[in-house]
Amino acid sequence: MNRRVRTYPFHLKEISEAGIFSGYASVFDVLDYYGDVIKPGAFTKTLAAWKKKDRLPPILWQHNSTMPIGPHLEMVEDAKGLFVRGQLLIDVIDKAREAYWLLKNKVISGMSIGFDIFEGGATYDGKAGVWNLTDLDLWENSLATFPANPAAQVEEVKSILALGKLPAPSEFE
Repeated sequence: MNRRVRTYPFHLKEISEAGIFSGYASVFDVLDYYGDVIKPGAFTKTLAAWKKKDRLPPILWQHNSTMPIGPHLEMVEDAKGLFVRGQLLIDVIDKAREAYWLLKNKVISGMSIGFDIFEGGATYDGKAGVWNLTDLDLWENSLATFPANPAAQVEEVKSILALGKLPAPSEFE
């Protein structure tokens, strides 16, 4: 499998001292700048797998696996997309504290998911030139600088992704 990242903008509404934020890491049925559309149900299998592990994917800084900045407290699919609630560990991780201030000052404008595509989890609509993603293996969610999908938003932050390109059809086989 080839790992992919997709970045979404968010709107900062509130910041408190706890480092908790919530919003959408992915929004369904929206064409992103990479030519992908994530469909409802795309996270069902991966969320069940994470539940069996009794944990959720980490929150990373800019997709850097050496820079985790906090845990997700909740991650669920709803009618809009992949809703997440997480906590930046601002008291113990310098990069999390930095992310908090960048969010608070509206420097950072995106969340980004890192994922693999399960076999058969993508179909190409040649007429529309769009990849429909239906079964994703989510491995992380990041705070990141550049958004790809204008519809996903963090709805609430209490104190409180990546550049890519459209993969060739053969990469999905």
